[in-house]
Amino acid sequence: MSTDDKKKAVLANDRFSQEKLPSLDEIRSAIPKECFEKSLTTSIGYMLWDFALMAFLYKIEPVFEIAGYPGMLFWYFLVGMIGFSIFVVGHDCGHGTFSPYKWVNDIFGHVCHGVLFAPYWPWQKTHRIHHTYTSHATKDMGHPWITEDTFSQWGDGQKFYANNVGTSIVREKKDSRSNGLSAETLDLSLSYHVKTKHCT
Repeated sequence: MSTDDKKKAVLANDRFSQEKLPSLDEIRSAIPKECFEKSLTTSIGYMLWDFALMAFLYKIEPVFEIAGYPGMLFWYFLVGMIGFSIFVVGHDCGHGTFSPYKWVNDIFGHVCHGVLFAPYWPWQKTHRIHHTYTSHATKDMGHPWITEDTFSQWGDGQKFYANNVGTSIVREKKDSRSNGLSAETLDLSLSYHVKTKHCT
């Protein structure tokens, strides 16, 4: 079976490439109405719960020290999970789903992102662009997209580097440039993020 035949077979069974997909209204009507209700008290309750868990983990940290490095690695894992929970609350603030009030969303967004050293408004702006151009090869700056053509031209070392989770800390800028994005494109996008006004 040729490569083209394989691609056709995959597309024939791909539910996302079918002609009749549900409309946005059909999807929305299938979701319970209470899922769209914004509750400030519920949101604050979840946020306080996450902060309480984080405080508790810091309080009992000496217990994990007794187990040495394995104990501390497990503690870091737990702190990372709760830190991600706090980030999700800030993420909801950025999307305006924390409460019906924009100013409340902004205050608690700064609180949640601040403790994680992730500035709220710059993140909100770049995240808005990410959602506007989700998975676009050159406009979605949330991820270093690599095309199949580019990937197929790489050697084994580059492929390993791109697919190894351990290199993710240092590879984003390099991969963005090797994706066909010029330095000018990256510089323009960064200056765009800096110059744009606060997203509403």
